[in-house]
Order: sequence, then C-alpha cells, then structure tokens
Amino acid sequence: VPANIIDSELFGHMAGAFPGAFAERIGKLVEADGGTLLLDEIADLPPATQAALDRVLATGEVRPVGCNGSNSVDVRLIGT
Repeated sequence: VPANIIDSELFGHMAGAFPGAFAERIGKLVEADGGTLLLDEIADLPPATQAALDRVLATGEVRPVGCNGSNSVDVRLIGT
C-alpha cells in the first residue's frame, strides 16, 4: 500500500493534497477521538508514518496530509 494512502487513512487529507484527492477526508485518528484505535503491525508501516504516529501520541495533535493546521485528539492507541 502506498505511503500516502496509509497516511490519508490515519491522518486524513485535504482536497488536492495528492493526485486523486478530490475531497477532504477525515482520518481514523480523528474519528477515534475520545475512544480507542487498534493498529496491527505498526512495525510494517513506513518510517515517516511511524514518526507521525509518535508525534500524535506525544502532542495529541493530528495534521492531515496537505494541511498546515492540526486537530487536537484524545485517543487511546493500541498497537501490535
């Protein structure tokens, strides 16, 4: 799976962020705000995506692909 698709699923994206991104999309981390998100095989994610997940856990801020701003989230992440 291409890295931009993984990032789009987890963090969301803005319209026009990459070819084929015609509309804004809310990511799974924002959808799980106030709840729990289970991610399987985190070690197989691209290193840049792992770093972005680490940043979310450290700051509680999710930055969608192609966006300068961020969303605050309170999410519990369970990874295997």
